[in-house]
Amino acid sequence: MSKFSRRWFVKKSVFAGVFSGISAKSFRASFGAEAPSERVRIGMIGVGNQGGPRNNMKYFLNNIEALCDVDANYLAESGDFLQEQAGRSATMTDDYRRLLDAKDLDAVVVTVPDQWHALMTIEACQAGKDVYCEKPLTLVIGEGRPMIDAARKHNRVVQTGSMQRSGLEFKLVTNLVLSGALGKVKEVNVTLPGPNWIDRAKEPVADSAPPSELDFDRWLGPAPLRPYNKNRVHYLFRFFWDYSGGQQTNFGAHHLDTAQWGLGMDDSGPLSVEGTAVFHPKGWYETPDRTVIQYKYANGVTMNCRQIPGIESKKQGTEFVCEKGSVFVWRGGVVASSPTASTCCGRRSTSRPTTC
Repeated sequence: MSKFSRRWFVKKSVFAGVFSGISAKSFRASFGAEAPSERVRIGMIGVGNQGGPRNNMKYFLNNIEALCDVDANYLAESGDFLQEQAGRSATMTDDYRRLLDAKDLDAVVVTVPDQWHALMTIEACQAGKDVYCEKPLTLVIGEGRPMIDAARKHNRVVQTGSMQRSGLEFKLVTNLVLSGALGKVKEVNVTLPGPNWIDRAKEPVADSAPPSELDFDRWLGPAPLRPYNKNRVHYLFRFFWDYSGGQQTNFGAHHLDTAQWGLGMDDSGPLSVEGTAVFHPKGWYETPDRTVIQYKYANGVTMNCRQIPGIESKKQGTEFVCEKGSVFVWRGGVVASSPTASTCCGRRSTSRPTTC
């Protein structure tokens, strides 16, 4: 393995040693502060796809001091974007440790495959950097506690990217449910999309040598060593267990989070979980095509989560079934199914489903 030994990764993955929550508004406001002494100096770790010019990067243009990616093409594109949009240049590197060692950086934005989230977040905290880390915050549950311990021990601000927490429609519905205006919650239904691996990859290809622009050993990091395959990297990583958990941890990190939020369960969770899954018949990718999962809570509420291939976006979301009606929220609106729920959403009462 070039530059890093795999033994180093394995050793660092055995983690040694309360995330501080801030709203999206205050988060962005702090990064947009005008006084030089208050300006948060940011290093971007991962600048392709979600971390790149079309997504996370554009929100931090006036604060970026360093860019890091193991794909030279992504790195070059992000550097050009920063120059074009902000008239500024930044330190460019393929080694995230240079950002952690930098004394002129205050925080890092971590937008990399999930197998890297815990290690980078913990090391950033140890280096005295605040962290914004993309969701899902961890690859496996056991990584969460060491991350929390690191944030507390080093007194760092750590935020994870749950964008729906800042969405007006999601705030409306969760506040409505939590207020008790619809009575007690009886059931919650969460609907997720199926995988889009085929949409992007089309069909399997043979393993090959990695392209010259990609440091594949660093891309793997703490994940098991295996040959390069173009249909397992970049966006497509999320459909293989070594790197992610499929749509359950992709969109589920949003819509299941909305369910937890509306149930007032941010500090807790279900007592039991049971589920079934259907996988691609030829094993083209590893995570499920379909799932049916049932969660049972101590207060008697049942949450049903379904992953359905081909379902349209306006049917992906979270439904709260309450004593006085149900309300469904998706990225784009709210559907109330009773006069009480519709009125509470701020629209004229109707017995028909109404988009608020």
